[in-house]
Amino acid sequence: MAKQKMGVILVINAGDYIPVNKFQIRKMLVKGLAIKDLAEILGISQAEVELMSHDAIRNKIHDLDFLENKKVAIIPLLEAEMRQYYGKTLPIEDDYLLYWSLLQGDLGQLGLGKIYVALKMFSGTEGSGSYDSYKMSFRFPFLLKIKKDACEEESEYIFMVQDFKGGLEFPFYKILSENEKENFKDKLNVYHTPFDDELTRHEMCEVIAYIVGYIKGVTKNINEWHSDEFFHHVDAVRLKYGFKDGSFYQYREEDAR
Repeated sequence: MAKQKMGVILVINAGDYIPVNKFQIRKMLVKGLAIKDLAEILGISQAEVELMSHDAIRNKIHDLDFLENKKVAIIPLLEAEMRQYYGKTLPIEDDYLLYWSLLQGDLGQLGLGKIYVALKMFSGTEGSGSYDSYKMSFRFPFLLKIKKDACEEESEYIFMVQDFKGGLEFPFYKILSENEKENFKDKLNVYHTPFDDELTRHEMCEVIAYIVGYIKGVTKNINEWHSDEFFHHVDAVRLKYGFKDGSFYQYREEDAR
């Protein structure tokens, strides 16, 4: 199999050479193909696949430095990258009052279609394919790297932005270090109050506010530049939404009768 410096040449049939660049590799990983399997298919090392993937999202990493004495990096995660955290996270109690209040304001007036498009831009991905498709229609996972001033060690969290029965949720999950796994091995499915020495409830709200602000900003003139048609549905609440013929739409089936 031939290779080239800026990408990979994938041989389909004798005489047929198809260039595979880092963005195509990223797209295949987003669809759920494991890094190991993709490396084997292309005949390259896992390190090369990971490097191309990381290069493709480098400009989608968001660094927050407005939190007091802390810096937070919001890093989009691919489907394949999520697998390494299975069984290694603790769920943090949700702030449902905050979710409700956000949907009562300008965010709730946008509709899920515009929010979905904005999140695709924010993350540079199509989102994760692992969610309850009866109650949800998208989920965007992020890795949070939290570093305190004058402290070398980082805390890490998984942060999701997802819809649920027509609403929005922003769950957080603490990633356990090797030293913590034994202490929490029987509590992986128990919701915990925030670990304030790492990330307080107020700081979680600041992270959510940052993304909400991005969504509001990028959707102000969305009808002027968005053109890709799509259709999503949430069967649990008979909700349908998407973009067609130049317009976003959203309705419940009983509303359309």
